[in-house]
Amino acid sequence: MQTCLRCGLISPDQSQQCQCGFVFGVDDLRSVAGDHARARGSARAYLWGGMAMLVVGVGVLVASYLTAAEHGGTFFVPSGFVFGGIYFIVRSLLRMRAIRDAEESRD
Repeated sequence: MQTCLRCGLISPDQSQQCQCGFVFGVDDLRSVAGDHARARGSARAYLWGGMAMLVVGVGVLVASYLTAAEHGGTFFVPSGFVFGGIYFIVRSLLRMRAIRDAEESRD
C-alpha cells in the first residue's frame, strides 16, 4: 500500500496515480508543498470570507432588531448571511485540518 503525499489517501501498490491526480514516482515533495500552500491560502480566504459574512449577517440582525424594538414591527433575520458564513468557516477549518493531516502523514 502506498500513501499519497498530496491528500493522504492510501492506494494499492500497483496504482500509478492517486484519485487527486498525484502521480506516484513522478511528482516530488516540492510540488506537493506548493499544492498544500495554495490549498491553505484558499482555505484562509474562505475563512475570512465566512467571518465577514457572519459579521454582516449578525450586524444586520442586531440593527433590524433594535429598529423593530424602538419603532415596533418585525425584524429581519438575514439567514443566508449567517448560515452561509458558518458554512464557509466550517468548510475552511475542515480543509485546513485535512491539509495538516496529509502533511503529518507525509512526515
